[in-house]
Amino acid sequence: MVLTIHALALLPQWQRHYFHPRLVRRTMLGLILGLCQALIVITAIEMLHFEWHSVTDWLGAAVLLHLYVAVQNLLASYAFVWLHRPSALLAQRMYWGVKPLAMLSAFCSAAAGLAVYGLL
Repeated sequence: MVLTIHALALLPQWQRHYFHPRLVRRTMLGLILGLCQALIVITAIEMLHFEWHSVTDWLGAAVLLHLYVAVQNLLASYAFVWLHRPSALLAQRMYWGVKPLAMLSAFCSAAAGLAVYGLL
């Protein structure tokens, strides 16, 4: 779901043939983080000798934080391309947490990856 939202953030820009570098960079980094989270899930399914609750706790927190970043990116992209004021206001209110929550999401993903191998 998070990957789909990040991909949808590129759609308005693609329709207008104008790409804002900051929004594209955030989308690409979000797609990479989402793929890493998917790889952690695949690795976790293949290695069934660990405690599920620790991995699902860390990964669940990472995905929820990542979802916040993806929604803000989608709103900002839509507001930028179509000059939609309500989306711009909501994206601006959500902007305070994008960088810290993206970093925290990456940290939680790394913790989930360590929990898969039993290191955490």
